Amino acid sequence: MLSDVDVWRSAVALMKRYGANAGFEAAKRAEHLQESADLEGGANWVRILRAIERFRAERPDGSERLH
Repeated sequence: MLSDVDVWRSAVALMKRYGANAGFEAAKRAEHLQESADLEGGANWVRILRAIERFRAERPDGSERLH
């Protein structure tokens, strides 16, 4: 199982590489590993997917003031 730090690092790396398609890529990898009976690997990719979703949900929309 990946550490939380590694999950976030992986999420950021996927977002840099795939942009808006990062979530799709993470979901695709999770599904492939789960179908291959690599449940731990699949679970790691689900965690990465959740991190991507959470990161994107917390980004300001431009109307929000940053400090």
